[in-house]
Amino acid sequence: IPPDVEVAEIGGPTSLLPDSDYPLELNSTVDRWLDVMVREGDYRKQMERGLSRGGAYLPMIRSKLAEAGMPVDLAYLPLIESSFSNTAYSRARARGMWQFMSSTGRQYGLAVGSLVDERCDPVLSTDAAIAFLGDLYETFGDWNLALAAYNSGPGNVRKAIRRSGSTDFWKLRRYLPRETRNYVPAYMASVIVAKQPERFGFPVPVERTWGFDSITVSDALDMEFLATKLDLETETLRELNPAIRRDLTPATGRTTLRLPEGYGSAAEEVLATTPKSEWAPRMMHTVRKGDTLSGIASSYGSSVSAIRQANGIRGNLIHPGQNLLVPRFGTAARQSAPRRPPQKRVASGGGYTVRQNDTMWDIARSFGTSVDSLCAANGLSPRSTIHPGQRLKIPSGGSSSANTAPGTTRQAATTYKVRRGDTLYDIARKFGISVSALRRAN
Repeated sequence: IPPDVEVAEIGGPTSLLPDSDYPLELNSTVDRWLDVMVREGDYRKQMERGLSRGGAYLPMIRSKLAEAGMPVDLAYLPLIESSFSNTAYSRARARGMWQFMSSTGRQYGLAVGSLVDERCDPVLSTDAAIAFLGDLYETFGDWNLALAAYNSGPGNVRKAIRRSGSTDFWKLRRYLPRETRNYVPAYMASVIVAKQPERFGFPVPVERTWGFDSITVSDALDMEFLATKLDLETETLRELNPAIRRDLTPATGRTTLRLPEGYGSAAEEVLATTPKSEWAPRMMHTVRKGDTLSGIASSYGSSVSAIRQANGIRGNLIHPGQNLLVPRFGTAARQSAPRRPPQKRVASGGGYTVRQNDTMWDIARSFGTSVDSLCAANGLSPRSTIHPGQRLKIPSGGSSSANTAPGTTRQAATTYKVRRGDTLYDIARKFGISVSALRRAN
C-alpha cells in the first residue's frame, strides 16, 4: 500500500460490514485497502475484471465450500489472488485462479506437466484449494492465520507466532513477510466490496452456472483437429480447458476434455469414427537417453527439419528430459520439409523391406493403409523405431504396390466443390495437404 494513502470516508464500520460467515473486521488497515480498491486506477479496474470473471465460478466454489463446512465467503479469495483468471502466472511461478506453486499443487493432487497443468483447471484447483485451506485451518485454528499461511507458507506463520508470543493475526502481523501482512486485510476489503458492489460504484456481476459436456480421451488429441471436426473455434475449447497446454492431450493416461453443452455426443462420434493416428497431427515426445532427432522423426512419421522448425532448434543437440513437439501426418511444418525423390514401393510375399529414411507414415501411405494397421500387423506402436533392412508385413487391404513417393502430395492445382457436412480438415486430408495450405490457397 502506498504510504500516503488516505482513509476513505465511506461510512461507519457497522454500516459497511456485510453479512458474512468469515470473521470480517473493519479497522484502519482494511479501510485503507477499501480506499485503494474503490478509487479510480489500476486496482479498481482489476477488481472490475475479477468481479466480472467471478460470475462464472462463484456458484461452483460456494457450493464446494458449503459442502466442506467452510466459510462460503472464502469464494472471494481468487479476487486478490488472480482476479479469477485461470491462466494467471506470477513472478513466483504460481499459476491459476488459486495461484498454486507446482510443489503444493502436486501435493494436493494436481497434475503439473508439459501438456497438462491442472492448477489452471477451475474445478480441480478449487478442490485442491479447499483441501489446502482446510488443512491450514486445522493446523492454526484461526481463519486469518490460515489465509496468512496460504499466502506465505505455514513456516512463516509459526515463526511470527514465536516472535510475537501471540496467535492474534493483528498482533503478529508485523512479523510476517510484507506481502502477507497486507494479504488478510486486502481479502477482507475485497469481500466487503464484492458483497455490495453497487454501494462502491461497481457493476453487479452476473452469476451463472458454468455448464459443459465432457468426454474422456485416452490418447493424444489435438484440440484444433476436434474443433475443426465439430465446426467450433479452437479458442472455445481453450477457454473450457485451460489446463491443457499446447492444445494437445497426453498420449498416455486418461484426460477429461470439456466441450460446449450439446457437443459431447458429436465429439464421441468423431473419435469413434476417426483412426487414432489422425487425432493429433503433432505429438509431444520426451527425449530419452540415446534419442536422436532422426530416430524421433522416424518413430512418428515426421522429418528432422519439421521437428527443428516446430521447436526452434538449429542443430541436432537434444538432451534427456527435453520435451519436443513432433509434427506428423502432413502438417504444415512437414509440408515445408525437403522432399525425397520418388521411389517405387513394391510388396513381395505380403511384406516390405524398410529402406533408408523410410518412416511408418511413408510406408503406410504408400500401400494405402493406416499407421495403426501397419503397427498392429507388426506388433509395433507409432513410436517404434524402424531401421533399414527391417522386414514389415503389409496388412491385408493394402495395395501390393504403389508408385506414390512417400511424403509427396498432389502438386497440380485443382478445385473441389464443397458438399454438405464437409470441413476444411476433411478436404485437406482427402487431397493430402494441410489445413493451413488449403487456407492459403483460398
